[in-house]
Amino acid sequence: MFALRATFLYLTALLASLSSTEVLSALKADPDLQIFAAALEMVPEIVELLETTPGITVLAPTDGALKREDQLILESKSFLLLHILQRKLLPGDAPVVEGFSGHGLAVETFLYDPNSLINRPQSLKAIAVQSRDNLNFCSGGGRCMSRVVHTEIVIHKLDRALALPQSVYDTAINVGLSGFANLILMAGLDRAVATVPDVTFFIPINEAIEEVAPLLWRASPDTLKAFVRFHMIFGNVLWPNFFTNATLESKRVGDFELLPEKHGIGVILQRGRLVSKQVSLLNEIPVHNGVAHVVSGYEQKGNWR
Repeated sequence: MFALRATFLYLTALLASLSSTEVLSALKADPDLQIFAAALEMVPEIVELLETTPGITVLAPTDGALKREDQLILESKSFLLLHILQRKLLPGDAPVVEGFSGHGLAVETFLYDPNSLINRPQSLKAIAVQSRDNLNFCSGGGRCMSRVVHTEIVIHKLDRALALPQSVYDTAINVGLSGFANLILMAGLDRAVATVPDVTFFIPINEAIEEVAPLLWRASPDTLKAFVRFHMIFGNVLWPNFFTNATLESKRVGDFELLPEKHGIGVILQRGRLVSKQVSLLNEIPVHNGVAHVVSGYEQKGNWR
């Protein structure tokens, strides 16, 4: 749903030595980046991020790209605007290496928590095809060609946007959650999970899937489908502020009751009766039709068996 597509013109600026004011000034100086610069100023968290991050790469969509493809950014609530803008910020230099080839270089983004149990970061890959003037960027399921232009602060103009993964299956593979990804395939739901609109996924870590694996490997296709679907909330895209701004009182969402913990990182899923506690390890993994949260447990009894 919020995927950036096809023909975006992106400007990637390496701004290691610039303050947030200088970053914004540099963006405002480009007549094609007025909307993006204004959007950055609207979110205090982004301004603070620019001030406190020593070395950052900014992926700045042009006004035409935003008007054409991402109108939501112009009318979003602040938490959603923060989510959209964070996708355009990378710590450190963009991995542009002349003559680089192979499988690319994984870059930890601000969506990656190094203290979590995720095997790999949500990766951005850069592959120099022939020279520094021909660069492939890919994120999740997307690959895009670019033209690179060098200025005083090193500006990269990309023809196409970094696409969000097209399904939660791509996302699970991308961050190393092979257990849940394999279950999606075994259940024959890889196409279905990519087409459901407005969905929140709770993806169990591999260790949690291993605990229940002996049962799942012997399960019928219907049971596998029920297990996967039980970790999805349909019709609601629940961003992190749903949890962090919540009180200890439960919230009913569809067939689920969510009970956040004091610090807003824990959630208990209930459906009819109490099931397992699920601690969110990494919030806000975007997919084109919603958002995924990685959890430390799985629904253990009753509803999917």
